Amino acid sequence: MRLTYTIALLFALLWPSQARPQFIPNGVSFSGLLGTVTVDRNQWHRLNIRPSVNLGSVRAAFDLELFMDENGRIRDRGWDFSSRRSGLQSILRKIHYLQYGMPEDPNRPLYFRIGALDHLTIGNGLIVRDYRNTFGSPGDKRTGLDLQMRGFLWQELDLRGFVSDLVDLLDRGSPVLGGRVTTSVIGGAELGGSLVVDLDQHAALPDSVRPIDTNPYAVYGADLIFPLYQEAGKRFALYGGFARNAATANRGFGIHGPGLSYLAGRLSARVEARYTLGRFEPDHFDAFYDQTRATVSPEGRVATREDGIKDASMRGLFAHLTYERVRSFSLHLSYQHLTGSDLSDRILWADVSIFPELLRSIRWVTLSEFYLEKRSRASSTVGFLDADQDTRFGYRIGLQPARKVQVIWEVEFTYEPDDLDGFKRRRTFNLQTGFSL
Repeated sequence: MRLTYTIALLFALLWPSQARPQFIPNGVSFSGLLGTVTVDRNQWHRLNIRPSVNLGSVRAAFDLELFMDENGRIRDRGWDFSSRRSGLQSILRKIHYLQYGMPEDPNRPLYFRIGALDHLTIGNGLIVRDYRNTFGSPGDKRTGLDLQMRGFLWQELDLRGFVSDLVDLLDRGSPVLGGRVTTSVIGGAELGGSLVVDLDQHAALPDSVRPIDTNPYAVYGADLIFPLYQEAGKRFALYGGFARNAATANRGFGIHGPGLSYLAGRLSARVEARYTLGRFEPDHFDAFYDQTRATVSPEGRVATREDGIKDASMRGLFAHLTYERVRSFSLHLSYQHLTGSDLSDRILWADVSIFPELLRSIRWVTLSEFYLEKRSRASSTVGFLDADQDTRFGYRIGLQPARKVQVIWEVEFTYEPDDLDGFKRRRTFNLQTGFSL
């Protein structure tokens, strides 16, 4: 397992990664996907007709799906209206995404996205960084909401909020939701406050094993960003802040800063000092959150993500680098190294994508992606180069053997506890043929 993971680590730094938004021409178009996908650890066949819309600031894609299981039976996934929850899931899973505007556009008063959420970061990322609600897709789909309003109530007040799963919100009232409010203060500095709440960590479990009592968890914080240099398209800033957990008896807090951030066109970078005390971990709501929100051991013991937070004092550094060029290339790298109390908390995320403009010289290849996400938490029982439940890597290759036809090969590896106090690898495999209509 260690050798496999080490090879994957090298590939993530040298080879492409998880899908990034690509250029979509204006207008309305229809496409489809036909192939085999992993659903509940079985290989099912899936037919998906996808209408797409790109009209000005509005972009949308919808999924009209039909599933056939491993025994050749047509399944009602996406078409089950036998209960309130099933009906909501069947309706909302048809929205792949519906988006208006872009969150980084300072001149747009409203932005929203309904559907798949990927790489969601709130503020400077001490509480929420790179959260995604796409774990288990396309078998299990969550329809989230990301909303931003600029100039709310007064010109300098901005609001940002998200909901992880609208079905959980409307049916059980137990999604992950959060928000952030920012305003300008003296000297052009930006003061922000954030609150994120998991209304019930047990909501991730099946009904058969989910405890009756709810188990909420929350984190709140504040930060200050002071621009040192700013002009059109460029910004260099100094920042810092704190966060503290709530809705729990196991309290702790974290500080990030001083930190420096730099933005210039397609390039952004940041580096910051971090310090934690008590039962607190930075980036608690991360890319692994839905995967590790609550789990059941082979012995039947329920454990939440909160249960894995160690009571410790740690300090260290976090750094992040992003470069994006639409239709061509994107690179995302993150690294954290905290130590203290004979423990460590380390993060490595490598996400690289190569798109058509750089692949023209390679016949038939239209997409080449690879991603690696690894977190060695303070409670981890394995080394940083060993795989556990906080490890995810995979690749996605697109081939175009004929005009308007694309073959998409996707493989993802995650890990879960086994019966021997170790971890077993779980593979998700999707092989689909895409076609334009």
